[in-house]
Amino acid sequence: MNRFNALLRLDLRRLVHDPMLLLVVLGPLLLIAALRWGWPPLSDWLALRSGLELAAYTDLLAALTMLVVPQLAGIASGLLVLDERDAGLLAIYAVTPLRSSGYWGYRLLLPSAIALGMSGLFLVGSNLFAPDLRLGAVLVLLAAQAPIYAMALVALSANKVEGLALSKLVSLTVLAAPIAYWVPMPWQLLAAPLPGYWPAMLVLDHAPAGSTVIGSMATGSAATGSTTIGSMATGSAATARTALWLLCAVAIHGGHLWFWLRRCKRKLEL
Repeated sequence: MNRFNALLRLDLRRLVHDPMLLLVVLGPLLLIAALRWGWPPLSDWLALRSGLELAAYTDLLAALTMLVVPQLAGIASGLLVLDERDAGLLAIYAVTPLRSSGYWGYRLLLPSAIALGMSGLFLVGSNLFAPDLRLGAVLVLLAAQAPIYAMALVALSANKVEGLALSKLVSLTVLAAPIAYWVPMPWQLLAAPLPGYWPAMLVLDHAPAGSTVIGSMATGSAATGSTTIGSMATGSAATARTALWLLCAVAIHGGHLWFWLRRCKRKLEL
């Protein structure tokens, strides 16, 4: 851990002196405050004045805004890497005790840790999500997305200026949530290569019915005239479908991480 301390201190100094990076980190906190205390009165006011029931789209809002949190962490991390590349620091890190492997490990873990903490705070603090076992899977997937966005930004940008411009394009991947919400099956599967599609689908309840063990058991118990064997069979089928869904989600995220990290190393020749 000692070899990472110098990098961490350097990141913190740059964070304080760069308003853009500071806003990226503080963004989730502002988002939480706006959704927790601003969304309910706004939706009530619009319903009263114009009859527009925004509350009916709360699930969509929850799925859409939760995807922003790992994006912010990933973009901030990617811009830091581009900043170091522009300053010629990457070649120096490669010959220090940190080595290039340690550097990339740090750059993958830092945005993941930030996204994990911020996403957890968002899921709890925004007041948009009901307690559910599925949120644990959602949280893990959101944490995995931050390094994906960071590495994609670095691999596709020649410098920090291009990275800032490309970050606007990266932000469009939140459209995976409206696709999962409005587009019917099987057409919405066209968005499956986007990492954001999988947690959005789960939050919007587009995952297979009874995708948690508790949900499967409750569904089986509440079914009128269902037998114990029937309930167990239904629960087993739901568990199998959920396992397949998780396998697909992990494969998509793992594939993105491998691809973009490889592209970064090739481009930077590290």
